[in-house]
Amino acid sequence: MFSARELMVLNEIATVVSSATGIIVDIISETSVAAVCGINPQLWADCVGGAAKEEKFVGYLIDAGYVDIELIRDDEYFSLSNSESTRKLTATFGAKSAVFRAREP
Repeated sequence: MFSARELMVLNEIATVVSSATGIIVDIISETSVAAVCGINPQLWADCVGGAAKEEKFVGYLIDAGYVDIELIRDDEYFSLSNSESTRKLTATFGAKSAVFRAREP
């Protein structure tokens, strides 16, 4: 669930990137976190509370004006956590770090 402020950030990145190719990195999830993020503060502490599903995140990039959006890498970033609860919780949602390549038209 992206906030208006996060969407503003994507728009600003699009402005700065201009016609060059940009790299955008964020946390995405395989399932929606929105339904439970308010009742589990650990989701916010683990930076998963605001994660969007991949297709929704790509939609946000399109709304910000990006084209030729490509997922170039995703990592099971949270599986390396020292915290067992973090590993279990993030695995529940399929949370991972994602690297996208995109450009402004």
